Amino acid sequence: EITTVHGIRVVTLQRLMLDMARLRPAGESLVVTDAALRTLTGATRFRQEEAQLRAAPIIANVLERLGQMKGATGLPRAREVLRCTNPLSESFGESRMKWIALALGFPEPVAQKLVTVDGQDYYLDLWIKELKAGFEFDGLLKYDTTTSQGRDAFIREKRRDDHLMSAGL
Repeated sequence: EITTVHGIRVVTLQRLMLDMARLRPAGESLVVTDAALRTLTGATRFRQEEAQLRAAPIIANVLERLGQMKGATGLPRAREVLRCTNPLSESFGESRMKWIALALGFPEPVAQKLVTVDGQDYYLDLWIKELKAGFEFDGLLKYDTTTSQGRDAFIREKRRDDHLMSAGL
C-alpha cells in the first residue's frame, strides 16, 4: 500500500481514502476521498457516467477492505463517508458543501448537474432535485473585483445566475 511519487514513498490513494474515512471527521475526510477518487478515475463533468463506472469498483474495493478490519476504529463513519464519496466534486468547497447539506438532512445532492436553459448549458456544483435548487461554491479569487479578470468573472456569474433563476432554478 506504499507507492513512490516523484521519488517520495507515500501511501496509495486507496489507502489514503480508507484511513481518512476511518480516522478523521467526516466533513474533513470527504474532501480527501472525493479528491482521491477524482484523481483515480480522471473524472470530468463532461463524462460523468464513465467516471461513475470507474469509481464503483474503487469504492467497492475500499469498502471490502473496511469489512476485513473488524473492530477497527471509525468503521461506521468510514462506510458513510465512502457512500457519499463522488469523483465529480471538483473542489474542497463542493465536497464540504455536500457534507453540510447531508448533515442538515437534505436529500443527497447531485454533483455537476447539467441544466439547459434556452439552449445554454450550465453545470451546477450541487443540485437537490427535491428542492429544485442548485448550489455553487466559488472562491474569492475568482471574483476579486479589484482585477479586470475578477470583475469579468463576477459579471459572467451574475448573468448565469439570473438566467438560471429566470427558468425557476
